[in-house]
Amino acid sequence: MKNPQYPTTKFCLLTTQRSGSTWLNELLGSHPEVKLFSGEIFLDRPSTNNIGWIDDPDFMTFYDYRNKLKLDRPWTTFNYLDEIDDYPGDHKAIGFHLMYNQLADYPEILFRLIVDGYKIIHLERQNYLDTLISMANMNRRNIVHSRNNMDISAIHLDIDVLWKSLCRQEEKIAIVKRLIRFLPIKSFKVTYESLRCDRENQLHDIAQFLGVSARDIKFQSSLKKISQGSYSKKIKNFEQVRQKLLGTRFEEFIGG
Repeated sequence: MKNPQYPTTKFCLLTTQRSGSTWLNELLGSHPEVKLFSGEIFLDRPSTNNIGWIDDPDFMTFYDYRNKLKLDRPWTTFNYLDEIDDYPGDHKAIGFHLMYNQLADYPEILFRLIVDGYKIIHLERQNYLDTLISMANMNRRNIVHSRNNMDISAIHLDIDVLWKSLCRQEEKIAIVKRLIRFLPIKSFKVTYESLRCDRENQLHDIAQFLGVSARDIKFQSSLKKISQGSYSKKIKNFEQVRQKLLGTRFEEFIGG
């Protein structure tokens, strides 16, 4: 049962695909005082048993929920958010993770985040090239997440598409950052890169932001990084990619 003397912190982990959100989701969800629904509960397709899907079989994804109730929007969305708020348990913080495109599809979520006093954790992957490589592995090899070390072959990146994809990723993140800046919502920015190099301190800061203890907490996740090694090993046509990015604002992604 929730203790009414200690209001539960409600939060949203806002990010875009292939930014390490499932990893951060598992890390935060391993905290005994935090309930963070695993998976993209607002994903617009039926649930599966893949890693990253919701961990409570009795709690429906939004796709299943709206198909069961068949209510008009925004009431379906609002009722579903009420289900999240009312989830039983003695947790001090409860949240879900939401992708940029899902927020665009269901903008009424933003209204409830403001009205209900949610906090936002904004997860950003600063190296867009890494995001594109991760997307390519997912789309071409159906590799979403893994709990085992993998030895995968290099991928070929379409040079004609590469620049447009990097600019699109840059624009999406910039739009969301501007949106958050003007919202009457408390927010905390964390980058995938900072989590990789300074995980414990970053998680400690997030815990403080959520109002939960970080003392003697061992944040855990068994997920493994899929794409490892140098870019020359990860990208078949690395020299083409390097030449395309040299002298541009994206040059830093390949290390100069």
